[in-house]
Amino acid sequence: MAKAKNVIVANAVKFAVRQGFRPAGGAALFTYTHAWLTASGLAQGGTIGASVARKIAGDTAIGYHVNKTGCLEIVEGGQIRLTEAGHAKFGTRPGFGKGISAADVEAWHAFFKAGELTPAIGVKVKEAIIQVG
Repeated sequence: MAKAKNVIVANAVKFAVRQGFRPAGGAALFTYTHAWLTASGLAQGGTIGASVARKIAGDTAIGYHVNKTGCLEIVEGGQIRLTEAGHAKFGTRPGFGKGISAADVEAWHAFFKAGELTPAIGVKVKEAIIQVG
């Protein structure tokens, strides 16, 4: 297990979307991923609790990126962080104007902070919301 860096980044993720309601592919998934990685502080070099990350992204995604791609690693205290490979992989995904819009990322950031459903995020039922922080 790697030693955690002392990177202090605020985790603004207080709400997430239940399994089965999260975006499953394409631009919607890339947008969701970009939004939660930036809102949680992972994209800025911070860490987040593994249990919280699993609620946000799902067990399958976290397990895949820890065990198969090496994009995430579990560090001291049960925290998760992006590895160098993770920064490279997620940094090369389609950017703004190529399927991911800044407005959609901002809509997800607002959702992660307050749990408010808006048409921009594509989640329509309150039963899909879970509190994580």
